[in-house]
Amino acid sequence: MRVLAAAEFKRQMQQVSTSESRPDVVTAVQRIVASVRERGDAAVREWTKTLDGVDRAVAKVERKEIDRAWDRLPAELKKALQLSAAHLERYQRSLKPKRVATAVAPGLRLTTEWVPLRRIGAYAPGGRAAYPSTVLMTCIPARVAGVDEVYLASPPGPQGLPSPLVLAAAHLAKVDAVYAIGGAQALAAFAYGTATVPRVDKVVGPGNVYVAEAKRQLQGVVGTDAIAGPSELAIWADPKTDPELVVVDLLAQAEHDPEARALVVTTDTAYARRLATLADERVQSAQRKGVLETSLVRDGLIVVAASEKDVPDLLDAAAPEHVELLGAGATRIADQLRSAGTIFEGPLASASLGDYATGADHVLPTNRTARWSSPLSVYDFLRQRVRQRVDRQGLAKAGPAAIAIAEAEGLPNHANAVRRRLGP
Repeated sequence: MRVLAAAEFKRQMQQVSTSESRPDVVTAVQRIVASVRERGDAAVREWTKTLDGVDRAVAKVERKEIDRAWDRLPAELKKALQLSAAHLERYQRSLKPKRVATAVAPGLRLTTEWVPLRRIGAYAPGGRAAYPSTVLMTCIPARVAGVDEVYLASPPGPQGLPSPLVLAAAHLAKVDAVYAIGGAQALAAFAYGTATVPRVDKVVGPGNVYVAEAKRQLQGVVGTDAIAGPSELAIWADPKTDPELVVVDLLAQAEHDPEARALVVTTDTAYARRLATLADERVQSAQRKGVLETSLVRDGLIVVAASEKDVPDLLDAAAPEHVELLGAGATRIADQLRSAGTIFEGPLASASLGDYATGADHVLPTNRTARWSSPLSVYDFLRQRVRQRVDRQGLAKAGPAAIAIAEAEGLPNHANAVRRRLGP
C-alpha cells in the first residue's frame, strides 16, 4: 500500500472521471447490443457460446432446476439466507413511502401516489464467484415495492446453468423466471425483449465493465439503476485503532476484484506505514493472493490527514461505496459525510456484515457516483404518480397566474386553455 499526503490525494480525486469507458469495451458492447436488438435469441445464444463457452438452445432455466437447487442447499446456508432475506425485507418495508395528499391552496389539491413498476430484470454476476446475496438484494426490494414480474439473469457455468447458489436464492426471493445469460447480452435481452426473454421496464444489479457499459448504452431504452463499478472501501482509523482489524477489513473488500479500491484515512504517518507493512505481509499468506496483490498492495492507499477534523472532507473527496469508521468520533464523522454509499459506525460494524446480513442493500454507488446516487432500495422499483384536483376556487386562485406566465413565455394557446375555463 502507498502512503499519501492529504493534499496529493485530493488532487488525484479531482482528476477521477466517473463517466469514462474504455474504447474497446464501448465497441464490444455496441456490437452485442445491436445484435441482440436485431436478432434476439439467436444473438443471445451466439454470445453465450462465444463468451461463456456454453451452447444453450433456450436461455430460460426450468423451474425444477431452481427448486432443486434450494432443496439441495445445506440447512445452515438455508438459514443464513433466510435470515438475510428477512432482515432485508423488514428494512425495505420500513422505507416504502406512503400516499401524500396536500392542499396547496383552497381548491387546489395535489396527491402523490407511489406506483410499482410492472416488470424488472435483475442481474447477478458470475465468473470469479457466485453471488446469491445479490439475488436477494435486487429481487426482494422489487417484491416489497409490489413489482408484478421479477426476472433474473446470471451467467451459465460449465453445465449450462447459473450457479446453484444463485438458483437457490432465486427460489427464496420468489423470482418469476431465471435466464442463463451473462454480461451485456443479458441486459440487452431485458431491454429489447426476445421471443424467450421478456422486455422489462428497468434493469438493476452490479456487474463487470461490460455490464456497466451496457447500462450506459441502454439508458433511454430501459430504466437502469446506478452504474456500479468495482467495489470500494474507505476506513477511518486513528492511531489507537487495532491495525489487525483494519487490515482484515481491507483484505475482505479488496478480494472482490483486481480493480477493487481500498483506502485508509488516518492522522499519523508512523501508524500509516505500520498499516502498509502489515497489509503487504498479510496478503502474502491470504487466499486470493493474486487479486489482493493488485487491488491492495499495488493500488491501496493510506492518506495521512493533518487532523481529525479533516477526515470527513477526505472521505467525501473519495465518495466511496463503503465507509468504515473504526476510529474515534465515528458518529460525529458520520453526521458530516455527504458522499458515501453506506457508512458503518464503530469497530463492531463491518462492510462484510453489511454485505450479507444487516438488512441494508449491498448494491451501492461506486466510482465516486455516491456524490449523487443512492443505494438500491424499494424506491428504485416505484414511480410517483401525481394527481391534481382543481375546483372553482382553486381555478380562480391559480388561473390568472398561469395566464400571465404562459403569455410571458410566448405560448398564447396555453393561456387560452386556462382563460376558457375561467369564463367571462
